[in-house]
Amino acid sequence: MNKTEAILLLNHEGWTKADAQRALAVISFKVDHDVDELTVLRTASKFAGVELLNRQRLQAAQKGMVTKRNKEIQQYIVEVEELTRKIGSSSNNNPKEIEKGVQRLKDKISNLVLEKNDLEQEKSHLENVKRDLEKDNKYLTNIVH
Repeated sequence: MNKTEAILLLNHEGWTKADAQRALAVISFKVDHDVDELTVLRTASKFAGVELLNRQRLQAAQKGMVTKRNKEIQQYIVEVEELTRKIGSSSNNNPKEIEKGVQRLKDKISNLVLEKNDLEQEKSHLENVKRDLEKDNKYLTNIVH
């Protein structure tokens, strides 16, 4: 069995192509010509353990944060449109009210920028942890073989 066939086998079992490639990275298809279906499935089952679940949870959490930020951005867009309408429809614009609205939006934007930076740092940290877990997983799999 070659690597393409092994990936197709895992793909038919519900794996994504990328996850199948990651799971099969520990098998050297060029050196081992006698790789069979059982070896592929055994290797995949080791990969599908705790590390994969943790990675999926981290990805779901990141997706949730992105969704939350997108909703906040949409809310700010609505607020800006309302403020613009107020400015356009008011014949005697109250400069203090407009200034307060603008300042409130500036504060929200600066908070979003800070949160974005924090999320980027957390994402970078999680990517490093993921890489370390993948290396550890490879190392442990090699020890088991």
